[in-house]
Amino acid sequence: MMAFENELGVQAPVGFWDPVGFTADGDVAAFKRRRSVELKHGRISMMATMGALDRMVSLSCYYILLYAMINSCHS
Repeated sequence: MMAFENELGVQAPVGFWDPVGFTADGDVAAFKRRRSVELKHGRISMMATMGALDRMVSLSCYYILLYAMINSCHS
């Protein structure tokens, strides 16, 4: 679709890439809505990943400290 060739993110040599054809009708309002929803979902997934990593690091630090405390009691 030539209507979206000048949008942010269009890069050579691929150009505007829409393999499913969501923008085949050329509706600019729908395109802008899909783009904003995609950004929102990307930000939510980044926050979820950071939360999972934080949980994993916190728990591993807890288990390392617990292991050190148990070993110090037995020596």
